[in-house]
Amino acid sequence: MPNFIRAENEVDYFYTSGTTNSGGVFQVGGGQGTVLVYIRWDHNGLASGVVVSVLDTQSGTLASGLWLVGSGATEIQMLSPKFTSGMDGVGANAKPIYIPYNVIMNSGLAVMISGGGANVVRAFIGYISGQA
Repeated sequence: MPNFIRAENEVDYFYTSGTTNSGGVFQVGGGQGTVLVYIRWDHNGLASGVVVSVLDTQSGTLASGLWLVGSGATEIQMLSPKFTSGMDGVGANAKPIYIPYNVIMNSGLAVMISGGGANVVRAFIGYISGQA
C-alpha cells in the first residue's frame, strides 16, 4: 500500500464563507511560522465599501479576542485591495484579484472582511502551516 507523505512546502487552502457585515474574522490557523502564500480575492463587482485585512494574530478564537491589536495582532497592510462597485466586472463577469504575499506570520493567520452583505467578497487563501 503506498504511503503519502506531505511535503513541508505543500500549500493548504482555506475559503472564507459567511456574513461579513458584522466584521467577519476568519481564523485560518497554522500557528507561528505560517507562510501566507497568496490570496485570491473573489468578489461580485458590487463590493463598494468592503474592507479586507490580513492579520498576523495570536492563536486563539474569535471569542477570546486574541486577534485584536491590543493582544499583539498586527495588520499586514501591503497589497490589500480596495473594492468599488463595478470594478473588474459585475456578477459572473467579475474578475478575481490574485495577490501573491509570501509573508511569514509571527503568531498565526487570520483574514478580516467587513462591510457589505454575505459573501460579497470571499478570500481563497493559500498558506503553508507553521513549522514552529
